[in-house]
Amino acid sequence: MTDRISDRFTRVSSETAEPSVSAGIFNAFDSYVAKRGVNFDSLLEAAGLTRELLCDADAMIPLNAAATVLELAAREMNDPCLGLH
Repeated sequence: MTDRISDRFTRVSSETAEPSVSAGIFNAFDSYVAKRGVNFDSLLEAAGLTRELLCDADAMIPLNAAATVLELAAREMNDPCLGLH
């Protein structure tokens, strides 16, 4: 089993790789924030991301950029508990 895991994932030194997450974490998030009056594209722009990047099923985005989108969305919606309810 260990061999399959190591084959599936590329090992990268934590000293050189920036932490990242799948772009898929934002699937449906654009409609969620839009229903609450927030422009998703401006959140992405502020974080240095684009919709095109998020459409790539294999894309990884910097963790800091993802956190920026979530933090800005929480502020714009006046919802400090965003994601917890």
